[in-house]
Amino acid sequence: MDAMGVRKKNKDQSRTKVREGKAVLAFRAAGLVAVFSLALAVLPRAASGKTVANVEGMLPKETRVLAYCDLKSARELSSFPRIQKYILPDHFLSMENIVSKAGIDPNAQIEGVLWGLILDDKGTERLAGFAFGQFNPESSEALLQKQDFVAVNYRGISLWTPNQSSGSNDIWFSFLDANTIAFGERPSLETLIQVHDGELESLVTNSALFPMVNEENGKDAWLWAVLDAKYASKIIDQLFPIAREFPQTDEIRKRLRAIEIRFRADGDTESSHFLAICGSADDANLMAVLLQADMQYRRYQEEQNKNSDFVDALQTSTVSLDGERLAFDITINPDQLLFLLKM
Repeated sequence: MDAMGVRKKNKDQSRTKVREGKAVLAFRAAGLVAVFSLALAVLPRAASGKTVANVEGMLPKETRVLAYCDLKSARELSSFPRIQKYILPDHFLSMENIVSKAGIDPNAQIEGVLWGLILDDKGTERLAGFAFGQFNPESSEALLQKQDFVAVNYRGISLWTPNQSSGSNDIWFSFLDANTIAFGERPSLETLIQVHDGELESLVTNSALFPMVNEENGKDAWLWAVLDAKYASKIIDQLFPIAREFPQTDEIRKRLRAIEIRFRADGDTESSHFLAICGSADDANLMAVLLQADMQYRRYQEEQNKNSDFVDALQTSTVSLDGERLAFDITINPDQLLFLLKM
């Protein structure tokens, strides 16, 4: 185990057939976008509220979107069984099934998951994720060796995938230490290792996103996310479809720097926070006016459509300003959350 806590193996220890995997795009943009579209943040918390496993040292500078779900807290929510499929990425759900064959009980042992979009060394956007919990890597890998799994050694780290995989988009995973499993497409895992080895710059050097990561780390939220300028602009369109019709919105979106989103449970309600880092205080002021107009018009539309759940949710929404920061907050109950996720 090296200074970063990453377990390495000698090349002669790695199991071997090199097979690349076939498959499904891991990021489940649909699930994440569904959450974002509520406007309702990205490194995980250990019990002390600190970052787990120093994973920021393995994420590349070119990270576009990061999201974290505190599964230990989320599973205590009565609504979570109904909404998890709308929130968690498909690759994670598939990875849970795969690692169960390694003697891991995902519901008991996986306490949190971090996932996001990164750029690999060829500039392609891919999923990368980390599952956090309590694991026994040696025991799990011994079980995998006895089953229909293959492993490749990449710079001394074993990457595992089911034997039926046949393309680079399949799900691969690696035990980084007794508390961390990395998962994603094979090029994603290779990128993480390249960052760890110092070949690529890490997220720490991302002056736009990393300060927001630090700001969110350890806050009392069961789900939180941060998006860079590219995705912030897209999310504004999805969150506020009426506001995007105003010509001023285009210029404001072009100058957006980042967006963060946070869900915090309080009894039977969800306190949801959306924060946009605008290009200037003037941009934030104008966006606030546009968003309030959007909310009023959409409330009127939904009243006409007799969507009482949506109308009730909108009644709790507030918009506030702090310099270049614009915050949108909304409080909803589990039924309203499920209704919005299904929209």
